[in-house]
Amino acid sequence: MMQLSAISAGRRHAWKLLPIALAFAVVLGLSANSAEASGDPYGDANDGGFGIDGNVTDVLGSPDSAFVQVGTEGEGGGSITVSFTDNVAYDGPGADIRLYAVNSGASASASVEVSADGSTFVSAGTYSDLTNADIDLNGLGLAFASAVRVTYAGGDFPGYNLDAVVALNALGQDTLLDAVPETDEGAGNTTHDVTAHVSDDAANLTGVSVRFAVTGGPNVGETATVVTDASGNAVFTYQGDGGIGIDVIQAWLDLNGNGAFDVNEPTDQVTMEWHGVTGTIDLVDANGGRLEVGDTITVTVTDRDLDTSAALDAVPVTVMSSTDGTGFVLTLNETGPSTGVFIATFTLGAATDSVALVLASGESDTITGAYVDALDGTGAGPQTVTDTLIVGQKNEDRDDGHSTEKVTLCHMPPGNPANAKTITVGADAEAAHLAHGDVEGDCNQADVSPTKQEQHRDGFCTARPDHPRCTDAHDSEAETIETEDSATGLAREAALTAFCERKPTHRRCDDTEIERERGRAPGQGEPESD
Repeated sequence: MMQLSAISAGRRHAWKLLPIALAFAVVLGLSANSAEASGDPYGDANDGGFGIDGNVTDVLGSPDSAFVQVGTEGEGGGSITVSFTDNVAYDGPGADIRLYAVNSGASASASVEVSADGSTFVSAGTYSDLTNADIDLNGLGLAFASAVRVTYAGGDFPGYNLDAVVALNALGQDTLLDAVPETDEGAGNTTHDVTAHVSDDAANLTGVSVRFAVTGGPNVGETATVVTDASGNAVFTYQGDGGIGIDVIQAWLDLNGNGAFDVNEPTDQVTMEWHGVTGTIDLVDANGGRLEVGDTITVTVTDRDLDTSAALDAVPVTVMSSTDGTGFVLTLNETGPSTGVFIATFTLGAATDSVALVLASGESDTITGAYVDALDGTGAGPQTVTDTLIVGQKNEDRDDGHSTEKVTLCHMPPGNPANAKTITVGADAEAAHLAHGDVEGDCNQADVSPTKQEQHRDGFCTARPDHPRCTDAHDSEAETIETEDSATGLAREAALTAFCERKPTHRRCDDTEIERERGRAPGQGEPESD
């Protein structure tokens, strides 16, 4: 028979289920390794000779009626405690412990108590010795049981006759508890799962309570008790919001129910390394609407890594503009203890005054805020995180700053296209800029993409008539139309006609009118000579 204490020193979590065919081996009998009995069964101050004449082998198929008498009619009380020495009962499907009665003779009854640790007992009810007693640990609030106490409660001579105590759902010394993943890593302030698998070589164990605890690392103190499912798995999920570092997570079967790991309890340990949190920075026009010189900008940094003490922490942010490429350092203060959210404000003005927190800026300036994320969620080293606002632009049109990819645009302010200016924005904001008339590329390079709104190009070319986009623009367009097939050419001419009806003073419309005066119909070439 297996001993509870015989656990491999090399793999302490190598326990295996006691097969059902051997479940009856956990009995009150003479075998030294099956169970231990103690007490005063007759209630006569004599703790010897419990009246058992059977052994473990006798009860492999069924109890053999070699019983112990608990209490007597004349003497009254009597009690016996059976302690499992080579395994324990667990709260699995159905009944977990069975008391086999003799089922013959006069009736007597006994109160039954169950204990996880062998010292604190919970009442399981009163039973007659004419009927076997099935005990379900679930109703007792116990996950495991290592001892059963039977006390005479009354009835005819010769008292309550107990034949055997059996663990129907049993854990033996070879029960396997294996936790995975053995090691893992990830971004902080996210969740992490640890799965403990409890099984026999041939079967998963359902309904076994597994204790989990983070015993070391930034999230020490996180605990849970999870019951295994039909696959024998218990999943522990917790939030890694304690900061950077390596957690040690222990899973074990808390056989004595004391909430702590004890020697000889099946166990396994895994680790989880938490990286930093990828931080964000947001610039918002506190005045709302269109950003203008004189407005106040609120800067918010959200980064749990920067919460380094119980007091309110701070983070330096560099703010700059197109007008002042150096800017100054703005100190953001934490909004509360352990929030990891930092806020400060500054004002846009004509000249920079770092003491008064004023940044010089002009129309169409790009306002930039930047801070260093010392350790982001990927485990990479210091990363500069930025966000931008554009003077003359509404808040809802701005780059949200959460993308590190930047694109260069030629920005043409609405109503003032002659003041086109090269800007750099986050990739997430590119579509919004193109939609209201900006174009890709530097304003000074030759291969700037066509504008999305023709009126912007009109103003642009007025200001920069020598730009490649403006020189002979009409001639290239006319040549393109003439080389297209008839259907496409007619469609373009129709669109151009509709455009000129709305914008008769546009440069392209003047040219079209000249063509019409020469007698050209849309889509035709030069008129034939007389």
